[in-house]
Amino acid sequence: MQRWLPWLFLLLFVQALHAQSRRITGVVLDGNTITSLHGVNIRDKTDQKTFTTDSGGRFEISGSSSSVYLEFQLPGYDITHKTILPHQDFSTIFLYKKNPSQQDQKGHMAHDIMTTGAAYPPNLLMPVEIKTHDNETYEEMTGNPMESASASPLSSFTLNANDAAYCNVRRFIMAKQLPPKEAVRIEEMINYFSYPDKIDTGAGSPMTLHTALTTCPWHPGDWLLRIAARAEDLPSDTVLPNNIVLLIDISGSMARSNKLPLLKKAFSVLANQLDPSDKISVVVYAGDVSVALPPTSGNEKSKILDVIHNLTAGGTTAGGAGIEKAFEFAKKNFTPHGNNRIIIATDGDFNVGKTSDEDMRKLVTKYHNWGIYLTCIGVGMGNYKDSKLETLAQWGQGNFVYIDDEEEALRLFNSKNYRKILISMAANARMKAIFNPELVTSYRLIGYENNTGGKRDSHAEY
Repeated sequence: MQRWLPWLFLLLFVQALHAQSRRITGVVLDGNTITSLHGVNIRDKTDQKTFTTDSGGRFEISGSSSSVYLEFQLPGYDITHKTILPHQDFSTIFLYKKNPSQQDQKGHMAHDIMTTGAAYPPNLLMPVEIKTHDNETYEEMTGNPMESASASPLSSFTLNANDAAYCNVRRFIMAKQLPPKEAVRIEEMINYFSYPDKIDTGAGSPMTLHTALTTCPWHPGDWLLRIAARAEDLPSDTVLPNNIVLLIDISGSMARSNKLPLLKKAFSVLANQLDPSDKISVVVYAGDVSVALPPTSGNEKSKILDVIHNLTAGGTTAGGAGIEKAFEFAKKNFTPHGNNRIIIATDGDFNVGKTSDEDMRKLVTKYHNWGIYLTCIGVGMGNYKDSKLETLAQWGQGNFVYIDDEEEALRLFNSKNYRKILISMAANARMKAIFNPELVTSYRLIGYENNTGGKRDSHAEY
């Protein structure tokens, strides 16, 4: 299984680099909130000189050409020691509060980039603006601004590996239509493809980072930085038992050839990938909710396929009730140390009971501690509610894909792809990149507009 997560930054470099003199600069941050710390006392243990961080947590000291040993103190925080090696001119220091309940939140910093995870705040309310395009809904999106590396050296965003936007945009292009700008999520366009980055098996980490720097083709004078994270491959003989609940929309709007018929093809492929240790259930909803297939072993393929093939569409759409039923069903049949996942397949056009995007956010956040993940599969056009499925995937700790044609339906769960759709390599993970203002004057994260400290980034407490 391969999982690729590339990020792109547009960088403006300092034109003249400081050289020769041993001037050490850096920033001191709270290790949990990743906010700058003012008034930190810094002591050079070599010559006993003392310094203090400014209002932005920055410091600047003059040091010898050899290693410099620094001690950082701030009331309420653990004392931290840091060795600045001869080749280092900039350093990021993390201080952690003395409260023992917060100590388990410490992360590990490597090459000034960190991944970590935490639970979503269940009551966090993030208002979202919705744009309508020919009865389809998308979240409003504004490009990330250029940030000063001196004032804001940290860029942070969630490690989502969705690729729904690529197939959705392809659907517009194949129909000779221009997609709405809100449909073009750049990170999902990039994440759709695989890349030849290799895993460093000797690094002792489940994730390998790759970077590449090149001139920016559309903005001469600036640079384009690609940071790619690849999770370690699972051995081909690894057996992780699956508890899968298919939650399938069979309302009247799903009868079209680009909706339920495509889902039947996709789920037929999935059924043929299941092992005897797996179990799968099918919950369907239209005007009400019913169980079409109770938990069934993966080796009963003919029984599973019969249920899938016999699904028909008709009626209204009680999507909220279907989600609640699916989570209850998944919890009742929970597999410890396995992969417990709900796969909801719909055009998102809910019209009975709880229907709004905000209703969906509140609904799925109730289940964050259940150890059950949510995969959303979008289909259709005309009444497709992209914003609703993006909300469900984001707040349901899951992923989001879109099926636009038969080829994609057959590809989604084939032997090469199905494990990367079903299995999460890291829960609630995020990336942090810190830029050295001695080298970079400003930067802009390309893509991830809905996953960076704004309305969707529920991890602002890091």
